[in-house]
Amino acid sequence: MISTDWENIFTSQITKLISVNLYTRWIYDKYDNTVKPIAAMGGGLSNADAVRAAIRTAGQFKETLSIGITYRFL
Repeated sequence: MISTDWENIFTSQITKLISVNLYTRWIYDKYDNTVKPIAAMGGGLSNADAVRAAIRTAGQFKETLSIGITYRFL
C-alpha cells in the first residue's frame, strides 16, 4: 500500500521588517493501522466491515500561514 507525506515551506521577505511563511503538508496513508484484521474460524475475517471502513479514500491536508516581524541588531 502506498503512503505519501508531502511537505513544503514557502518563505518570503515582504519588507525589511515583515516576513511571511506558508507551511503545507499533505499526508496520504491508504490503511488506518488502528484496525487489526481478525481471522474467523471458517476462513475470512470476523471484522470485515471494520477493515473495509479503515481503507481511506482521501488524504489529510494541513496549511499554516505565519507573519513575522524581524529585527536585526547592528
